[in-house]
Amino acid sequence: MGAESPAPHEVSRDAATRALDRAMNRTLSEIDETGVLDRPGFNKGAPGAVVEQSVFGYPADCARRPDLSVDGVPTELKTTGLIKKTPRGGTQVLDAKEPVSITAVQPETIVEEEFETSAFLEKCQHLLFVYYEYLHKCSCTADYGDFPLKGYDFHDLSPAEVDILRRDWEKVRDFIREAQEREEDPTVRYPELSSTLNRRELSAIDTSPKWPSRPRFRLKRSFVSTWVRGLFGERLEIIPEPVSDIDALDARCGALRERYGGMTVAELSDHFNLGAAPMTKSIVERICVRMFGGDARKMSAIECVSRLSVELHSVVLTPRGGRTEDFKINHTIDFDEVSDTSVEFEQSSFYASFADSQFLIMLFQETEEASLAAARFLGFKRIVIPDDMLEGAVRRCWDRMRHLILSGELEDVIELDSSGCPRVNLRSGTIKSAPNWPKASEGDVFLRGSGRDSRDKTTVVNGIAMYRQNAWIRGVRVIEEIEKADLL
Repeated sequence: MGAESPAPHEVSRDAATRALDRAMNRTLSEIDETGVLDRPGFNKGAPGAVVEQSVFGYPADCARRPDLSVDGVPTELKTTGLIKKTPRGGTQVLDAKEPVSITAVQPETIVEEEFETSAFLEKCQHLLFVYYEYLHKCSCTADYGDFPLKGYDFHDLSPAEVDILRRDWEKVRDFIREAQEREEDPTVRYPELSSTLNRRELSAIDTSPKWPSRPRFRLKRSFVSTWVRGLFGERLEIIPEPVSDIDALDARCGALRERYGGMTVAELSDHFNLGAAPMTKSIVERICVRMFGGDARKMSAIECVSRLSVELHSVVLTPRGGRTEDFKINHTIDFDEVSDTSVEFEQSSFYASFADSQFLIMLFQETEEASLAAARFLGFKRIVIPDDMLEGAVRRCWDRMRHLILSGELEDVIELDSSGCPRVNLRSGTIKSAPNWPKASEGDVFLRGSGRDSRDKTTVVNGIAMYRQNAWIRGVRVIEEIEKADLL
């Protein structure tokens, strides 16, 4: 890198470590010595201000250079919330709550910059993460008070991480360069920075908010979450030939199609020595893991795939190319967030579950036998949710959920048989019922619950017990997006 601007807040690594160790496992209110949490209103930056002022003893600092000089190394301090997640069939893990903002995207100057001397690299090459556990929604600054600090991490970017960030940063810069060279008014293209370019091309960085608001470079939540999981002891699998970014993933998928295309699920299961595993959807994911050289049961357990925010889905087409079932979004809905009117749609985890992930589609096609075992592997496609769907069906589903909760119109609807009598679950003897969330008959995006049995209704909204709820996309709508995409 070129000359770096000095960070004024100097501290030794030993002193920083001692200060952080004293703060660990204490709540933000216990640490807050300057009354940050006593201030009126709602400040999302309050946890960071507490750490800055009460752990490190310096006032708020939003300069473009890094916050600290740790033993002479410019180091950016990031105070970041963590949330607990329980992947289906897995143990509870900690994930980053949201992307980590780094620095502003400045179209006026970035076109003349090189990555090695950029403000972006200067601010993220050496990071100090301080993690707190986000326990509940907050409606005022004081609500952060019972959140405990859980850990910290002096994270210096590895050469591989620098490479992936370089490629992303240069894609953003080159996009802005092209817009300025080709358009009389380049700002007409700038909204694409936070939509098409973000979701289709970038591996570790995103930019938000959307132009005309001034966007910022952020590290994607999934990218940071791989660091979090490593810090707290989760072992993600390192495959022999990891994929470094989205472009490398596409190339690997193309090579796998050439090697295994045309084989049936049963043949692939035999080839990868999966034994007598039942021919269910789970076997398809295990096959995919083996194709990539892994041993895990889930693609999300592969480190390089997890950090790219890639979500694997298998899609089985009918012999004529139609979709056989609907498409589940693998993120349980946070109804506290839906009911919190301070959370805007574009900033919600519901929106992020559609907008931030890239969906790697493993395509199969049924034969006349119409069994999964006989379905033939066609290859991979990579799709993202388009803007018109985000602003249409996804937003309508969000608005409907919020309306039902806030208006008191959410209700548990008893299922009736043809004679008008309540249906009963044979195993448990309980009456079948389901909340009146948006349904597939009402739009392309809808809700559906899942649980082990009728007693597994652990989610409670407005006093109504229900299964864990996920958003789904109607199969016919997914097929439209798959047809637009090329085989990798």
